[in-house]
Formats: sequence, structure tokens, C-alpha cells
Amino acid sequence: MLINKQWLIDNNACLEDALFVLEKGIEYDGKQLIKLLLVENKLSFANWLIVRLLSDEQAIKYAINAAESALLIFENAYPNNEYPRQALSAAKAKLDSSSEISDDAINKASNDANDAAKGADIIVGRHAAEACNYAAATACTRNVQYSAITAIHASKAMGTTMRLYIVYGLSLLNE
Repeated sequence: MLINKQWLIDNNACLEDALFVLEKGIEYDGKQLIKLLLVENKLSFANWLIVRLLSDEQAIKYAINAAESALLIFENAYPNNEYPRQALSAAKAKLDSSSEISDDAINKASNDANDAAKGADIIVGRHAAEACNYAAATACTRNVQYSAITAIHASKAMGTTMRLYIVYGLSLLNE
């Protein structure tokens, strides 16, 4: 997919990100632009962009990958609270063609994980639970913005950058 001025406008890119692209060139192949953003350490823009290039199924995988990386942080702090794991399981079930999980069930699991996050008094645990919440929300709604938010929360829980998630997203684009 070519990323150009009109695509950025149509997808509501922020002005700073649009100017970055326009200063560098007229248009870019999406994957090439993401690679450039990784080199330039523009990870928020890369996360924003990659989820808009992924298919719905790939966006769910992206969200699940990020949430899985953070889940143990929550579980170590709150071993008796299974809501984030259940939300992640619900998101995974959406990808399983043999599963009959309903969007209502996924939405409930997402809301339960959100409640778990609100109840977490350890900030990294809160972010980990929110990552699971947003992974389930991605599966339920197919809203790509939720998959980007998943990666943000997971990176905050893990104390890392989103770089690994974005590289994983690039591998999804190559499927």
C-alpha cells in the first residue's frame, strides 16, 4: 500500500507525522515507511501506521502478541484474578474458526479485564490488564486503534519500547 499525502489525510494522521512523511518524500510503500520509522525511532507513528495496514485478523494477532508479553506481570502481582487471561483467551478464540464465541462474550471478558485494571494498585499490573482488555476489544470490535493501544499498554507494563511489537507486525504484513 502506498502512503502519500491523501492517504495520511484520509486516515487522520497527526500533523507532525504527516509532515515527517512529506519532508522525506512524496509517497512510500507502507512496509518501507515502517522500517524507516523504526530507524528514526518514531515508534508511536510506526505503531499507529502498522495497525492501519494490517487486516482485521492480523490486527487481532498483533494485539494478542503484545498482551501476551505483559500478562505474566499482572498474574504475578494478582495471582487470583483471572480476568485478563480470560480476555486474552476470548481474543484468541475469535481467531479459531471452530470456536463459537460470541462478540458479547468477548465484550464481557474485555470489560472484566478493564475492571481488573482499575482495581490494580501496581501501575505495571494495570497496564498489563489493560493490554488484555484492549486485545479482547480488538477482537470484538475489529477497531484497529484498539490493537495500537494494546501495544502501548503492553510496552508500559514491560518497561520497553514498542519496537518488538512493530517488528512482529511487519512479519504479519509479510504473511
